[in-house]
Amino acid sequence: RVIPLVQTFPLDNPTSNAGKVVMLLDADYFADLLSEPIEGANPTVYITDLSGRTIMSSGDPSLIQSKQYGDGQHRLTIDGEAYILSVLTSEASGLRFHSLLRLSEINAMMSPMWGVVAALSIGTFLVLSLSSIVLMIRSNRSWNELLGLVGDGEHPLPYEQAVRAISSIVADDRSAVRQKGGTPFIIDTFFRRLIHGRMLTTAEIEAMLRQAKADIDLTAPLIFQMIQISVIDAQDVLSNELLEDLDFTRIVASKQADEIFFSQHYLYMDSSFSIWVMIWHGDSQELNDRIDRFHNEFSKVSPLSFTMAVSSPKRQLDEIFSATVECSEVQRRLAHDRSLSPFARHDALSFKKDPYHYTTEMERKLHASVLRGEYGLTGEVLSAIEEENFSKRSLGEEEHANLMRALYASAISLSQSLRITLPQTLFSSFEEARRFFLARAEAVGKAKSDSDEGLIGRIVSYIETHYTDVSLNLSHMAAAFSMKESFLYHFMMTRMECSFAQYLESYRLERARAIFAEAQIPIAEVTILVGYASPQTFRRAFQKRYGILPSEYQKTVLYKKQG
Repeated sequence: RVIPLVQTFPLDNPTSNAGKVVMLLDADYFADLLSEPIEGANPTVYITDLSGRTIMSSGDPSLIQSKQYGDGQHRLTIDGEAYILSVLTSEASGLRFHSLLRLSEINAMMSPMWGVVAALSIGTFLVLSLSSIVLMIRSNRSWNELLGLVGDGEHPLPYEQAVRAISSIVADDRSAVRQKGGTPFIIDTFFRRLIHGRMLTTAEIEAMLRQAKADIDLTAPLIFQMIQISVIDAQDVLSNELLEDLDFTRIVASKQADEIFFSQHYLYMDSSFSIWVMIWHGDSQELNDRIDRFHNEFSKVSPLSFTMAVSSPKRQLDEIFSATVECSEVQRRLAHDRSLSPFARHDALSFKKDPYHYTTEMERKLHASVLRGEYGLTGEVLSAIEEENFSKRSLGEEEHANLMRALYASAISLSQSLRITLPQTLFSSFEEARRFFLARAEAVGKAKSDSDEGLIGRIVSYIETHYTDVSLNLSHMAAAFSMKESFLYHFMMTRMECSFAQYLESYRLERARAIFAEAQIPIAEVTILVGYASPQTFRRAFQKRYGILPSEYQKTVLYKKQG
């Protein structure tokens, strides 16, 4: 067995990418390092990746732990015997080194414990360093490939050719962040949007989970919950310059979350200094036990007073939206009722549920904005409905269903007005209703826009065809189009930003200038050619627009031609 190691040449300047050095390393050599006997001890040593899969091991394979533990030392009891498990994660490669020793062997050893750790760490360092070097080389190679495509910067990046390099660079960046114990920036962004109620659809939740697939096993059924830690009188903490205590509280939360939830969590402090922790697990009871342990451990160390709210378990994607709302409900309840414990679960509290709020005026505005194709206004009306029912009120399941029925009734009425197919089923969520009304408004707006462009084309074509007719006016065109004269007038004023008379005069005068440029024709003849009733009327209109008499303009054009 060999481990291939490829290093960009020269070694002291790998970014120059002048060549490659390929080395084949004996994998058994590193395995022997792990299994090298240590006086007075018989350790079980194994290395796993981030998912917990064992890559290399030495010792008793039956002692390899399937459960993941955080970095540090852990006392375990296996078959009635005490063991010490030491865990170390490489920031460079993400590989995890485990050593398991009987407590009795440790106590019986004469040499210091650091000798054992040092001997084991030599092998670990060599193995993990290989992964670090490979990651660095791969990242440099991708950047060199990308920079080579850009060239001297004279041309834009050829995206189709750069896709592979871009994907590799992004993957390496996310991997590096994960190996340092963090979460990729794009996932943090999704999480912030979830916390602040900016996610509009479950598609964003799905996108977040797809981005997080390196951290979450999406093939297994998962239970999600949200924890919100709110520091009491946080603004007083700021005014008293106790920022270190506030930041230490965040650090405590982060450390305890790492210790208790491992990689199955995201942690974020918002602009009001509340700490949010999104957690997940396949076992609801295990998740509950970990939440209790997290609260107990956090309470012992945090220097500030706080309240902690926990949402109910969420088993479906479309339920995750409500987790932050539930935490906020619990926090409001704790703020107004000091008799309650500062640690509360949403399931354990009873909440007064309000009736839904959807007035006739709201329905009228929604109906009108959609029929006019005003997408932006439709969104504003829907946002107002959402705020009234989900920000200012707490709807129970029954009232939520009643609101969905009312919105569905509006959708039926709107569909009949637009003569489109009715929605097949009741709306199950407000987001589904929002998508329906916005889609209808967008479709109507596009149809109106296409129709407007068509009518503008007809108007322009009609004037270009009939402008020589001295008697041409708006009434003639309205009759030809079988439309009301008032409609055409307002249409031209709003869509073309001019009246019929203004557009006609502008077109006639432009045609006159074109004629002057083509030939030496008498003014009286040009007057007839462009549809004016008399030379006097033509002269006044021409001078008003261009500031020069037609005859003088004609001389100017002639002079330029001769020159």
